[in-house]
Amino acid sequence: MKSRYSIGIFIAAWIVITGLMFLYQDSYNHTKERYLSGKQELVKKEETAPTGGTAKQEEEIYYLAEKDGYVIIYLADQKTVYDRTSISVSDLPTHLQEEIRRKKKIPDIKTLYGFLENYSS
Repeated sequence: MKSRYSIGIFIAAWIVITGLMFLYQDSYNHTKERYLSGKQELVKKEETAPTGGTAKQEEEIYYLAEKDGYVIIYLADQKTVYDRTSISVSDLPTHLQEEIRRKKKIPDIKTLYGFLENYSS
């Protein structure tokens, strides 16, 4: 009689544990889907505003210039803004400040990122 109760308790415990595992897996999958769908909403395509420039982004020539005391990056046409930086011109070496005030030419994206890496805080 005792072994019959033991087997019944074992089976009941097994059913409960298996049920909890399935519920946990379902909850995990639901949370994962909700997280990924929320992340996709955050990664929306950034809207761009047309400017007066005519440069194509395939051209790998950039210009560094000064605007409001900070370094700004232009595309090859020197009118279309590629990016604005938080690099203060006054924090740069004197010779580099002069080059940037005259619009320093950067030949490719690799050199541009090298500059940004060196002078960004």
